[in-house]
Amino acid sequence: MKNYIFIFLVLFPAISMAETQSTPFSEIEALKMAIKNNPTMNELRLSITQAQKVYQSNQGLYPWMLNADGGFRFDEQPTADALQTGTRRSTIFQGGLEILKQFTIGTRLSARLDINRSSSEIPLTIPGLNLSEIRKIGPNYGTSLTLNVTQPLLRGFGSELYEAPMATAKQQISFAQLRLKQQANNLINDVLNSYWRWVRAKWELASAEARVKRTEWLTETTDAQIQSGTLAPIEHDIVDQQTAVAEQALLSAELAVEDAADELKKWVADDTFVLKELPATVNIEETLSLEKSIENAISSNPDIKVFNSEIASAKLAKINSENEKKPKLDFVGSLSQSGLSEDVLDSLSQVGAVEFTSLFLGLSFSVPLDNQKAERQIEADEIRVRRGSLNKDAAIINLKTQIKKAHRLILVQKRRATLSEKEIGLAKKNLEAIQEKFAAGRASHLEVMQVEDNLLDAELRNRQTKIDLVIASIAIRRLDGSLLDHYAITISE
Repeated sequence: MKNYIFIFLVLFPAISMAETQSTPFSEIEALKMAIKNNPTMNELRLSITQAQKVYQSNQGLYPWMLNADGGFRFDEQPTADALQTGTRRSTIFQGGLEILKQFTIGTRLSARLDINRSSSEIPLTIPGLNLSEIRKIGPNYGTSLTLNVTQPLLRGFGSELYEAPMATAKQQISFAQLRLKQQANNLINDVLNSYWRWVRAKWELASAEARVKRTEWLTETTDAQIQSGTLAPIEHDIVDQQTAVAEQALLSAELAVEDAADELKKWVADDTFVLKELPATVNIEETLSLEKSIENAISSNPDIKVFNSEIASAKLAKINSENEKKPKLDFVGSLSQSGLSEDVLDSLSQVGAVEFTSLFLGLSFSVPLDNQKAERQIEADEIRVRRGSLNKDAAIINLKTQIKKAHRLILVQKRRATLSEKEIGLAKKNLEAIQEKFAAGRASHLEVMQVEDNLLDAELRNRQTKIDLVIASIAIRRLDGSLLDHYAITISE
């Protein structure tokens, strides 16, 4: 009897020692490694960087532009009149510089300076005077300074339209950041679930190892009793059956531990990651009320935020499409000043003289005669906005359902935890009773072993129930978007 009790006391801590480890494993290490190494997370970080580069490029969407052009032209024109007979030849060299700028309110400004050099050869013939010669004119230098302004009054008017590319690019940054947080939220959930599945598997493995050791001891004891004649040989087969069942359970438990470890390594994206000791305790935190969880989820859930971002992007596209449907009315103004001289500096100095000024003020109007393209695009954008809203509504409905389900699960798991505590107490009393019967010779060692198994099962179910409570709490935090803050995880972009 003493030997049997000693064996139980030696084997039972194999499963209970998990709660007394001096250096517990912190799942935070796994979370940080997953956030850092996970390929999907790194791909989303690149998408943020890409969106930021697009935004920066749109900041220079309307820069000051400098255009320059130049060239040479040679013309020949036949002449036949009273004074000119022959071919008139002209040579022109010309070049220009233009500075352009478009502002976000739609205003377009340009300033252009043109300089040209011209010379001509004119045949002069006066028959009565027997005069026939080639007259050369030039070279002459001409300059011209022109200022132009165009201001949209209808389509293309206002900073909202011209800032739309910036707004769209900024929206894409926000969208990429939200997707990163969405992935991080789901990744943390997967890592934590894998970690606690590993903990559960380790506890089940400890229980299976304890059972195998006890069946080994039982085999030795049974064989000794058979040899002494106190037990029939058939008892050996009964013990062998118990041993086979225990060894099969051990194989399954070992496989479950390896699978859980590999799954966690997959999320961490590091095959060299080594899991440490089991946690010393399983902390069960208080859960928010159902109403508060739903309220937080609608405002903070990453999936909902992504839908909001998509709807905002669709609305921006619709604004651009609606603008294309409007008539186009522009105010146009032009001011030109020019100079002409036999010297380029003199011609430049004439620019600005009042007598050479040319001014034009007017309106330019255009309207598409067929707006079907714009109308269809507006309809497509409206559908996109409605689809986004409907998808968001569906996500909220699904979110509420999942939160309600998670809350119900927590209530059930808490009730199970209470019952399992009661079960453990009863199993301990039954073990004491059967041990007394065994000492009195009124119970077999197999009966004692069965009661011990009941106690081990009750202890294991209690730990499993606590893990189920933790996993249910993690599920709610994933749904309400508080996982990152709860585990103090910072995401680098």
